[in-house]
Amino acid sequence: MGVLGGIGIIFYGLFMLLVLGLGVVWFYFSLRFFKQATEYYQAELNDRAKKQEQMSELLAKFDQLVDVLKVK
Repeated sequence: MGVLGGIGIIFYGLFMLLVLGLGVVWFYFSLRFFKQATEYYQAELNDRAKKQEQMSELLAKFDQLVDVLKVK
């Protein structure tokens, strides 16, 4: 049965359960991290689009002001 016999099998089984448990915990936290990262990235994209829209409106107003000043 080996050097330690049944005790070695028990310790090996417990070690494998520990490794499996750590793997499951790591997988859970990595999924959670990537979910938060995608939410953050989507929020940044939305903010960038909103700023771009505001800049377009501001540029249109500025163009109107320049046209009014050209007429005078």
